[in-house]
Amino acid sequence: HMFSVVFLRAYRKPRELTWLSGMLLLFLIGEATAQTSAAQSFRVFVRGVAAGSEEVTLLEAPEGYTLRGSARFNEPLNLSIEYWEARYDRAWKPIELSVNIVEGTNRWTVHTTVTGTNAYSDITQNGQNQRRNQIVTADTVLLPNLVFGAYEALGLFVLWRIARKVTSGLGGRGHWT
Repeated sequence: HMFSVVFLRAYRKPRELTWLSGMLLLFLIGEATAQTSAAQSFRVFVRGVAAGSEEVTLLEAPEGYTLRGSARFNEPLNLSIEYWEARYDRAWKPIELSVNIVEGTNRWTVHTTVTGTNAYSDITQNGQNQRRNQIVTADTVLLPNLVFGAYEALGLFVLWRIARKVTSGLGGRGHWT
């Protein structure tokens, strides 16, 4: 790409080939990096004081994306998220979300599955079970509360939507519409 810009003077009109080659390289690089799992550690601060940490891993597979991790928070939250996992298909449509939380002697487990525009949640709090059903939009993004690293999924979802919009904006005429 740099070769075409510098040596072939692709910065001159018509620039469409330069834009297309740049976008192609961007997507190829993105695909190459997306095949690996990416683990991140986050430090959480409350009112400027270190309050805990989180571990988040993003995995990509042919069937979609999985974010998973754990977190431990000190004062003032005093809770532990032993395990959480959010799964999405290739179009970033939610499949399921699971969260296990412990606060002192209290324990919660939440498992939500999404089918179309229906979200079914099984919630267990200290051995008491309940089921909740909700209507959601088709492009819902599931994010567990107090898992700040999960917002990485939201960023990826937004980038994916932007890339989709950009590539669909090339209207067959070889330039932006």
